[in-house]
Order: sequence, then structure tokens, then C-alpha cells
Amino acid sequence: MQLNKTMMVSLLISAGLLSGGAFALSPTPNPTTIPSAPAWDSASTYTAGQRVTQNGTTYEAQWWTKGDSPATAGEWGAWKKVTVVATPTPVPTATTTPTATPPSRSVNSITDTYPGTCTPPYGPPSWQLNQQYALGTAVSIGGQVVMKALAAHLSTNTNQPRYNSTNNTVTYDPSLWQALKILPAPCPPPTPIPSAVPTPTATATATPTISATPTATPTPVTTVAPTGNEWNSTTVYTAGKRATYNSRLYEAKWYTVGENPSTSGTWGVWKDLGLISSSTPTPTATATAKPSATPTASTTPSVSPSPTPTITASPTPSTPAVITDMRVTTWKDDATAAYSMMHDDLCAWVTDGQIDFAAPALKQRGLISSFGMITGNCGDKHWNAAKQFIADGHEIFSHTRSHTDAMSLTWDAAAQISGSSDDIAARLNGYRPTFFAWPSGVAADEPLAFLRSAAGFIGGRAPNRVDPNGMIIYDGHISGVNATTTADPFQIKDDMFTLTAQWSLYEAQVKAGGDLLNLHVDAAIANGGWANRTMHGVNDASWNSVPLAQYTAHLDYIKAKVDARLLWVAGPSTVLKYSKAREACKPTLGLSNYNYGSVITFASTDAECVKFATPLTLMIGGLTQVAMQAGKAIPRLPSKVIYSNGLPVPQAPSFLITVDPLAGPVTFSAQ
Repeated sequence: MQLNKTMMVSLLISAGLLSGGAFALSPTPNPTTIPSAPAWDSASTYTAGQRVTQNGTTYEAQWWTKGDSPATAGEWGAWKKVTVVATPTPVPTATTTPTATPPSRSVNSITDTYPGTCTPPYGPPSWQLNQQYALGTAVSIGGQVVMKALAAHLSTNTNQPRYNSTNNTVTYDPSLWQALKILPAPCPPPTPIPSAVPTPTATATATPTISATPTATPTPVTTVAPTGNEWNSTTVYTAGKRATYNSRLYEAKWYTVGENPSTSGTWGVWKDLGLISSSTPTPTATATAKPSATPTASTTPSVSPSPTPTITASPTPSTPAVITDMRVTTWKDDATAAYSMMHDDLCAWVTDGQIDFAAPALKQRGLISSFGMITGNCGDKHWNAAKQFIADGHEIFSHTRSHTDAMSLTWDAAAQISGSSDDIAARLNGYRPTFFAWPSGVAADEPLAFLRSAAGFIGGRAPNRVDPNGMIIYDGHISGVNATTTADPFQIKDDMFTLTAQWSLYEAQVKAGGDLLNLHVDAAIANGGWANRTMHGVNDASWNSVPLAQYTAHLDYIKAKVDARLLWVAGPSTVLKYSKAREACKPTLGLSNYNYGSVITFASTDAECVKFATPLTLMIGGLTQVAMQAGKAIPRLPSKVIYSNGLPVPQAPSFLITVDPLAGPVTFSAQ
């Protein structure tokens, strides 16, 4: 009977009538007050959550069912027993006066300032939940406002200061916080490298004395060169993105869309980098011969002075630079932690909120997610959406061809794993998935072994093991935050979203008022690891669909973490590659045999490096060096500012570069 039930669940999943994530053990609920339920009817259809009575016992449907007698369902069946207790007599309770909603204040009205840094994120770390803040502690919200604690307190959802980007307001408890506007410090101009000025020499001949006096010509002012596209009111710009407008170049300080650069002002989202024009070459100084005395007539012919040559300064060659410190950052751009969002069951039709709600919200904030396709269920809508997902930088992973559970060695691994990859390649212009997620989070030994050797796949989400007797072993190894170093790429941990946090490590914290989505991110930042979040649909009819308000609030939460360089958000394959390439590609600092300057080399022929190669971020000691790879200058990113008690901690000069370990060595020069 147990095998038949399992087969029935698999068929329901394949037909799209049941999400695989629902086939899992549920803890026995505590007795609660339950209204009377109707008698079970063998001809009626029941869906998850509906209750019936049979032989004096109340049962609750765990998924879609018809004709299954509750009394014979058993532990693994469609019905579970629920305990009915008498409804207690209501006890009058004292009426509590509701707490007044904290007032909102326009950011433009804030006059007190906070001395920020000259580089993003300008202010102190972002506000965090469940932190004990001391008097005077400063935190950032919204990228442009600093809140300074007026009293020691524990941060909660109730007293959280909030920034509203729609109307540029901040809401906070004035008894706990003082609002300050971030005042970014001006960055000191780079120290100019003096150039040698040539001294022209002229030789006088005959009677006239000729001296060469160079004519001074003013050096024209050089304005910035255009390095951005024309500003567009519908384009999303994130921190560091540049745009041109009315012949001027602007750089975004934080996330923005629709804000005109010319009206941004000093404290707005856009930084004015100056007027755009081409640099005018400095003219060459020319020596002009000028007689110092009038020649006297003589019977001896006068000798005319020789023409004075034009004097040109020789170009200064690049000076090789030696650096003494280099390290690979744990995560890209030296973020504290990594985070991946995985939306399962794309193509199940009931999960189309991924297309209609999740994707637009992600794009609006410039964030990356991933989507798992059940390729045998996909319609044109889903294939077209997947093409757009890829164009927007999202990852597509395989979630099998028909969403059947891999319960035994007879499961068709070739069709479900390799066949799904072939489907994706055929419909998405050759794109092949490199990451895999198991339906219902379960797998027998043989299907898992097939995945490990399947072409193109580099990793997968950890499944609960199905033993040879068909029993699922729930030992908890699939849940949690991944360490910075990935031991087994096919056992990547995650945390499953459900509306009640059932089966989550954070269930108790959610019951205490925490947000399940944000708690997983906080745990990753606290441990410096990689959090992987599994979800299904958003604002749709799918299993445990994420409410839209909770989803968008979560995206705003992680966007603030990204802007503060606390979090790197990417698809699971990208994060996995980075964690493996750090070691496999072995960046090594040495001296060039050619010019005796510093050079960084990589183990680019190592098989593991080739397999997992992805751009790596390196921290370089010093400030004046120019880094080059494959004949091109590498853009530099300022090192992250570290704060203590709201103030920046002095650090040795350094900067960050992100390089391709397969693109050749990185060299340095002093200019």
C-alpha cells in the first residue's frame, strides 16, 4: 500500500495537481480548538487542509485526494489525524491601547549631518534585526540616512527605522533614534606626477647674440571623457552605473530609476562628474630666437643665425610596480556573504507568479535569481520567459522533465536529468543548465550517482537519501548555511520557504516574529557563508506561494545588504564556481622576468580551474598601481570600509580588481 501511495503522489505531481514539495513529513500538531467537520464522502474531492470525520475521528487532507478512506490512509497516506478538544470558555482580557504609529519624515527636511566617507557606501553598516545597540551607535537605512541611537535597546521589527524610496521619507521612533543625513566626504584628488620641462638651447653665431626663449602656452583644461550611455527614465541604475545627460557625465550613488540627473542636487542619487569633451593635447613648447643686440655694419659679411630646432619632451615610459600584498576575497567584491534565490517548478502553470511578479520585482532592483524548469510541462509562455530571464542575468537550472521523485534505481535518470538538459538547450538557443534540484528534495543512491557524472552539471541541491527499501532518511543534512569552501558540490544546503516556516531551522524565530526570508540571509552574514533560499511561486496559487509584500520587502532588505557590501547575490552555479575557483585557479603573486615588476599568475591549465573558472576578486595592497590583463586596464573598486562604533577603522591602502583566471597574467605599473 505504501508503494501505491508513493506512485499516486508521483502521478499527481506529474499531472500538475500537486507540488512535489508538499510530499514531506509534517510534525504532529498540538491540540487546538477545531470546529466540527463533515463526514467523509468517498465520491467527494478534497484538497490540502480540508477536514472530515469518519468513525468519530477527525482527519485533515495533506494533498488532493478522492476515494481514499481516511481510516486506512496510514502514516504516509493522504489523510492525517487531528486532535479535537472542547472549545474553552473565552476569558476576558484587558484592552491594550495600541501603540501609536511612528511619524514619517521627509529626508529633505533632515538638517543634521553625518560625516561619511568619500566612497560608497558612505555611511555606517545597515540596521539589523536582533542587535543590541548601545547609546550613540550609528546605522544606515536607505543608503542616504543615518540613524544614531539615543538609547540602548534591542532591535526588533517593531522599532525598526524604515526608509520609503517611493516618497523619500523615513519612519522611526524619535525616542530611540536621531535622523542624520549622510554627508559624503570629498575624495582627495590624485597626486599629479610631475613631468620634466625641456629647456631649449640655442647657439649664437657671428656678431648677434641669440638666446632661445620658449614661448609659454597655457595648458587647456581637460574635462571628462564620456564613459556612459545617455540617461533613460525607464532604465534601472545601480551604484556605480554611469549615464550622460545634457553633455555632462553622472554616476549613480545607489539604486535609482526615473530620477533626472540634472535635478538630483548635492544630496541626490546622482553624482555630477563634469562636462563631457575630448581631451586637448598639451601643445609642444617651441623655442623662439630673439636677438639681444643690434649687429654693427662691417665689410665682413654678417653671419645669419642657424635655425633653432623645435624642442619636444620625450615620453616617460611606464614604470614597473612591485606590490607586496595580494589575496583572493572570500566572495566577489569582498562581500561578507553570498546568497542565491532558487524558484522551483517553473512551467507548473500554478507558479506563473514567478513570471508575472517575481521577475519584474527583481529587475526593478537589479537583483539576480534562478528558476528551475520542469521541461516536460513548459509552454511557449515559459520558454519565452526563460529566454528573458537569461538575458536579464538570471540562471536556469534543471528540475527534471516531469517532476517525479527519484525514489529508486528504476527512476529514469537519463530522461529526467540529461533529457531535461537537452530540452533546455533545444529551446533556449544552446543554453545548458549546470545546476540541478531534486523533486520533493529526495533521491536514491543510483540517481544521485548518475547526476554526478552527467555532462554539463557541476552541482546540485542536497537531497534526503532514499535507502534501498524505499524509506526516506530525514537526517537534517540538507538544511542550513553552506561553508565558504564547498566539500561536495552535489550536496548544497538550502532552506525551504513555507508560510509557517515548517521544516525550517528558523521556525522558532519566525514564531517569535522574525521574517523567514531575512533570517537565512542574516545567518549567512553572521557566518560569512553561502545561503541558498528555495521558493516556489510568488503571489500565485502554487504550494506555499510567497506573498508579494513579503517578497518585495525581502528584495529591498537584501538590496540594502548588497549596497553595504555585506552580501553578494548570484545564481547557485556562479557562487559554487567562485567557491571552487578560489582554490583551483591558485592566484600567485611573483615578479615578472621581463621588467621585474609584480605579476599575478593562475593555474589556468588545471582541470578543476578550467571547470569552475569564473571572475575572481583580488585585494591589492597600495593605491598607485595600474593593473593590466590581456592588454587592458582593469577597473578598480575601493576596498570596503570597516566600521567600529559607527566610525571607520584606519586600514592600509588597498583596492579591489576582478579578473578572469583564464585570461592570462595580471601585471602592474606605477602609472
